[in-house]
Amino acid sequence: MMMTKNTMQGAASSARASPLLPSKAASMRSVKVQAEGKAPAPRKLEEIPENERMFSTAQWNEAVAQAPAMLRAPPPKPVSVREAFAFSGPLPEKANGRLAMLGFVAAMGSEFATGQPVFTQFSEATGPVVATVVVFTIASLAPLLKGSNPATEVGPFTPQAELSNSRFAMVGMASLLAYEYFNGTALF
Repeated sequence: MMMTKNTMQGAASSARASPLLPSKAASMRSVKVQAEGKAPAPRKLEEIPENERMFSTAQWNEAVAQAPAMLRAPPPKPVSVREAFAFSGPLPEKANGRLAMLGFVAAMGSEFATGQPVFTQFSEATGPVVATVVVFTIASLAPLLKGSNPATEVGPFTPQAELSNSRFAMVGMASLLAYEYFNGTALF
Protein backbone atom coordinates (compact mmCIF):
# COMPACT_ATOMS: atom_id res chain seq x y z
CA MET A 1 0.00 0.00 0.00
CA MET A 2 1.34 3.39 -0.97
CA MET A 3 1.27 6.08 1.69
CA THR A 4 -0.01 9.46 0.62
CA LYS A 5 -0.11 12.68 2.54
CA ASN A 6 -3.77 12.10 3.42
CA THR A 7 -3.24 8.50 4.62
CA MET A 8 -0.21 9.57 6.66
CA GLN A 9 -2.23 12.35 8.28
CA GLY A 10 -5.06 9.92 8.99
CA ALA A 11 -2.62 7.46 10.55
CA ALA A 12 -1.03 10.21 12.61
CA SER A 13 -4.38 11.46 13.90
CA SER A 14 -5.51 7.92 14.77
CA ALA A 15 -2.18 7.29 16.54
CA ARG A 16 -2.65 10.44 18.59
CA ALA A 17 -6.12 9.36 19.56
CA SER A 18 -4.82 6.00 20.81
CA PRO A 19 -4.70 5.72 24.61
CA LEU A 20 -1.48 3.72 24.30
CA LEU A 21 0.55 6.44 22.61
CA PRO A 22 1.50 9.82 24.07
CA SER A 23 -0.07 12.95 22.62
CA LYS A 24 1.78 15.24 20.23
CA ALA A 25 2.18 17.82 23.02
CA ALA A 26 3.84 15.22 25.26
CA SER A 27 6.15 14.17 22.42
CA MET A 28 7.09 17.83 21.80
CA ARG A 29 7.90 18.32 25.51
CA SER A 30 10.10 15.23 25.39
CA VAL A 31 11.94 16.47 22.27
CA LYS A 32 12.45 19.90 23.86
CA VAL A 33 13.84 18.39 27.07
CA GLN A 34 16.16 16.07 25.12
CA ALA A 35 17.39 19.01 23.01
CA GLU A 36 18.28 20.89 26.19
CA GLY A 37 20.30 17.89 27.41
CA LYS A 38 18.18 17.27 30.50
CA ALA A 39 16.63 13.98 31.45
CA PRO A 40 12.87 14.23 31.89
CA ALA A 41 11.88 14.16 35.53
CA PRO A 42 9.53 11.34 36.48
CA ARG A 43 5.97 12.55 36.98
CA LYS A 44 3.42 11.40 39.50
CA LEU A 45 0.34 9.65 38.17
CA GLU A 46 -1.84 12.62 39.12
CA GLU A 47 0.34 14.96 37.00
CA ILE A 48 -0.23 12.97 33.79
CA PRO A 49 -3.39 14.02 31.93
CA GLU A 50 -5.94 11.23 31.38
CA ASN A 51 -5.53 11.40 27.58
CA GLU A 52 -1.75 10.74 27.89
CA ARG A 53 -2.02 7.71 30.20
CA MET A 54 -1.52 4.19 28.98
CA PHE A 55 -3.63 2.85 31.86
CA SER A 56 -6.37 4.00 34.17
CA THR A 57 -5.91 5.00 37.79
CA ALA A 58 -7.73 1.84 38.88
CA GLN A 59 -5.38 -0.32 36.77
CA TRP A 60 -2.38 1.46 38.28
CA ASN A 61 -3.59 1.01 41.85
CA GLU A 62 -4.36 -2.67 41.21
CA ALA A 63 -0.88 -3.26 39.76
CA VAL A 64 0.78 -1.54 42.72
CA ALA A 65 -1.26 -3.61 45.18
CA GLN A 66 -0.31 -6.85 43.42
CA ALA A 67 3.43 -6.06 43.19
CA PRO A 68 5.48 -8.52 45.22
CA ALA A 69 6.95 -7.29 48.47
CA MET A 70 10.42 -8.09 47.15
CA LEU A 71 10.14 -5.27 44.62
CA ARG A 72 9.37 -2.77 47.37
CA ALA A 73 12.13 -4.08 49.64
CA PRO A 74 15.41 -2.15 49.68
CA PRO A 75 18.17 -3.75 47.61
CA PRO A 76 20.72 -5.80 49.55
CA LYS A 77 23.76 -3.85 50.61
CA PRO A 78 27.15 -4.86 49.23
CA VAL A 79 29.37 -6.79 51.64
CA SER A 80 33.06 -6.31 52.19
CA VAL A 81 35.59 -9.03 51.38
CA ARG A 82 36.11 -9.63 55.11
CA GLU A 83 32.36 -10.04 55.72
CA ALA A 84 32.04 -12.35 52.71
CA PHE A 85 34.85 -14.65 53.86
CA ALA A 86 33.73 -14.67 57.52
CA PHE A 87 32.94 -18.10 58.98
CA SER A 88 29.21 -17.40 58.99
CA GLY A 89 29.42 -15.15 55.90
CA PRO A 90 27.66 -15.77 52.60
CA LEU A 91 30.71 -16.98 50.67
CA PRO A 92 32.35 -19.99 52.37
CA GLU A 93 29.57 -22.52 51.92
CA LYS A 94 28.55 -21.18 48.50
CA ALA A 95 32.11 -21.18 47.08
CA ASN A 96 33.03 -24.52 48.69
CA GLY A 97 29.80 -26.05 47.42
CA ARG A 98 30.36 -24.83 43.87
CA LEU A 99 33.93 -26.09 43.94
CA ALA A 100 32.76 -29.44 45.37
CA MET A 101 30.19 -29.83 42.59
CA LEU A 102 32.79 -29.01 39.94
CA GLY A 103 35.49 -31.14 41.59
CA PHE A 104 33.27 -34.17 42.14
CA VAL A 105 32.03 -34.27 38.55
CA ALA A 106 35.55 -33.63 37.16
CA ALA A 107 37.14 -36.25 39.44
CA MET A 108 34.54 -38.91 38.65
CA GLY A 109 34.73 -38.22 34.92
CA SER A 110 38.51 -38.27 34.91
CA GLU A 111 38.63 -41.44 37.02
CA PHE A 112 36.17 -43.12 34.69
CA ALA A 113 38.23 -42.07 31.62
CA THR A 114 41.75 -42.72 32.94
CA GLY A 115 41.38 -45.05 35.92
CA GLN A 116 43.65 -42.81 38.03
CA PRO A 117 42.76 -41.82 41.61
CA VAL A 118 42.08 -38.18 42.54
CA PHE A 119 45.42 -37.77 44.34
CA THR A 120 47.31 -38.79 41.18
CA GLN A 121 45.18 -36.52 39.02
CA PHE A 122 45.82 -33.58 41.36
CA SER A 123 49.59 -34.18 41.48
CA GLU A 124 49.74 -34.21 37.66
CA ALA A 125 47.69 -31.02 37.19
CA THR A 126 48.16 -28.91 40.32
CA GLY A 127 48.40 -25.56 38.48
CA PRO A 128 45.13 -25.84 36.52
CA VAL A 129 43.26 -27.13 39.59
CA VAL A 130 44.48 -24.23 41.77
CA ALA A 131 43.68 -21.73 38.97
CA THR A 132 40.16 -23.14 38.70
CA VAL A 133 39.67 -22.79 42.46
CA VAL A 134 40.79 -19.16 42.35
CA VAL A 135 38.59 -18.31 39.35
CA PHE A 136 35.46 -19.92 40.84
CA THR A 137 36.05 -18.24 44.21
CA ILE A 138 36.39 -14.81 42.59
CA ALA A 139 33.33 -15.48 40.41
CA SER A 140 31.33 -16.35 43.53
CA LEU A 141 32.63 -13.29 45.38
CA ALA A 142 32.00 -10.66 42.67
CA PRO A 143 28.16 -10.57 42.88
CA LEU A 144 28.32 -10.26 46.68
CA LEU A 145 30.65 -7.27 46.46
CA LYS A 146 28.30 -5.61 43.94
CA GLY A 147 25.32 -6.07 46.26
CA SER A 148 23.27 -8.39 44.06
CA ASN A 149 20.42 -10.36 45.58
CA PRO A 150 21.67 -13.87 46.46
CA ALA A 151 18.10 -15.21 46.52
CA THR A 152 17.58 -14.73 42.79
CA GLU A 153 16.01 -17.72 41.07
CA VAL A 154 16.57 -18.62 37.43
CA GLY A 155 14.19 -21.38 36.36
CA PRO A 156 15.04 -24.57 38.24
CA PHE A 157 18.23 -23.00 39.61
CA THR A 158 17.17 -21.84 43.05
CA PRO A 159 19.39 -21.01 46.03
CA GLN A 160 17.91 -23.97 47.94
CA ALA A 161 18.63 -26.37 45.05
CA GLU A 162 22.20 -25.09 44.81
CA LEU A 163 22.67 -25.52 48.55
CA SER A 164 21.32 -29.08 48.53
CA ASN A 165 23.35 -30.10 45.49
CA SER A 166 26.51 -28.55 46.89
CA ARG A 167 26.12 -30.37 50.20
CA PHE A 168 25.63 -33.69 48.41
CA ALA A 169 28.71 -32.93 46.29
CA MET A 170 30.77 -32.18 49.41
CA VAL A 171 29.75 -35.50 50.96
CA GLY A 172 30.39 -37.28 47.65
CA MET A 173 33.85 -35.76 47.27
CA ALA A 174 34.78 -36.58 50.87
CA SER A 175 33.52 -40.15 50.38
CA LEU A 176 35.48 -40.53 47.16
CA LEU A 177 38.69 -39.28 48.78
CA ALA A 178 38.17 -41.54 51.83
CA TYR A 179 37.51 -44.58 49.61
CA GLU A 180 40.66 -43.96 47.58
CA TYR A 181 42.78 -43.27 50.67
CA PHE A 182 41.76 -46.43 52.52
CA ASN A 183 41.66 -48.75 49.48
CA GLY A 184 44.64 -47.26 47.63
CA THR A 185 42.88 -47.49 44.24
CA ALA A 186 40.53 -45.46 42.09
CA LEU A 187 36.80 -46.07 42.41
CA PHE A 188 36.49 -47.08 38.74
